[in-house]
Amino acid sequence: ADGHDQATYHLALMHAYGRGANRDLARAVTLFQKGAVKGHGASCYYVGLMATHGQGIPTDYGAARYWFQRAVAANDPQFHDDALAALASLEASIQEASDHEDALFDALDRQNAVPDDVKWLDD
Repeated sequence: ADGHDQATYHLALMHAYGRGANRDLARAVTLFQKGAVKGHGASCYYVGLMATHGQGIPTDYGAARYWFQRAVAANDPQFHDDALAALASLEASIQEASDHEDALFDALDRQNAVPDDVKWLDD
């Protein structure tokens, strides 16, 4: 990452945390995205976090997964492990939600099943 990407990243942090600038999550995510599209690992990580939690942008788990994967691929020693952990946590949460949804629909299917001894009009 070049110096411009680092400067943009630090400005984004200032807006994200309201330190030295007004707290503005929408502005922060816009600035993080500028570095993220260039492969700046820390920026990718923060865009993933913001997409996961709906901060400054709507919650989007697909986007979060993408940005965490990009952060891992950037191999920034300061953020690699955090990005990997965030990606694993997100994947586990998505799987848990999917499993819960499957169980819910199975229960609804059983609840609404027609008994075998019901006579149909065309029988």
